[in-house]
Amino acid sequence: MATQDVSQSLSYPQTQSRGQNLSILHGPVDPPLVDLTLGELLDLQCQHHGTQECIVTPWTGARWTYNELNQQSSQLARALMSIGIGVGDRVAIMAGNCEQYAAVFFAVARIGAILVILNNTYTPTEAQYALKFSDSKVFFTTRKIGKVDNSTLLKELAAQKERPDVVILRGESGSYPTYNDLIKQGRRMSNDTLFRNGRKVLAHNVCNLQFTSGTTGLPKAAMLTHHNIV
Repeated sequence: MATQDVSQSLSYPQTQSRGQNLSILHGPVDPPLVDLTLGELLDLQCQHHGTQECIVTPWTGARWTYNELNQQSSQLARALMSIGIGVGDRVAIMAGNCEQYAAVFFAVARIGAILVILNNTYTPTEAQYALKFSDSKVFFTTRKIGKVDNSTLLKELAAQKERPDVVILRGESGSYPTYNDLIKQGRRMSNDTLFRNGRKVLAHNVCNLQFTSGTTGLPKAAMLTHHNIV
């Protein structure tokens, strides 16, 4: 079994010679695995790279820096708290690539809630199963995802008595509240309240549910913690 010393960094191991089957890396054990929540990770990035761009969405024209992402996600986090979302609550999302998706991702994590990521190709029946199975309290989506019309799902949800609160991320919203509507509600919550709530969140708390594919029967929900993702 071949071995190789890594003297400088685990990120840049020495190039192995041709024909060598590398099985084990020897190197420093410090620093250890980072033990941060996603909210703490974003705060750290803002300290070191706050004015640098971290999100570019060509089709919307958005260019967000780390500071802007932090501001947007914090506003949304306060808004979610204002409607009763807290530690352990599930918040679902089914949408295409957009800057609001990233804001939702970090906002949900910052308050200790769990983001339930739904596959964009789900049929209305599959999406409703995932929402019910996960007991999601809020559902972020759009009326169209790429070329796929999401109107049928939204109509079926509107007819249900027990359903998550639907929030439209962008585009036509119909009778549903929009992302910007929800952001405005966050003004009633202070930054101090958000900070105190954030201190309750631990790196090994579950923050993400992803439904598996390639299995028989209905999709299964796999749990990921802040530590897993960071």
